[in-house]
Amino acid sequence: MKIVIEIDSKNVLDALNRLQQAAARPRPALLEIGEELVESTKERFSAQTAPDGSRWAPNSPVTIVRSSLPHRQLRRLLTVENFSLLVIQGLIKVGYDVLSIKCP
Repeated sequence: MKIVIEIDSKNVLDALNRLQQAAARPRPALLEIGEELVESTKERFSAQTAPDGSRWAPNSPVTIVRSSLPHRQLRRLLTVENFSLLVIQGLIKVGYDVLSIKCP
């Protein structure tokens, strides 16, 4: 009895070659990952949910008092719409770019 296994490795080799090319130039993939992080964060802010899907706790009395203090103008500027994305040297930075926020 003879068993013959034939493997067409072209698809696998093509996928490995694409992976190798992507690893040599990670910036496009990192930008896509970063854009997804920004969008998912914006969606979580809108839905007021944590990354695990749980609802945010209501604001404490201390938070409510702090939000009425004079520095609240800066707090209003730090909205999810001001999130920035930076990809540099193989790292993704998603967050507030405070230097680019224009104060009134």
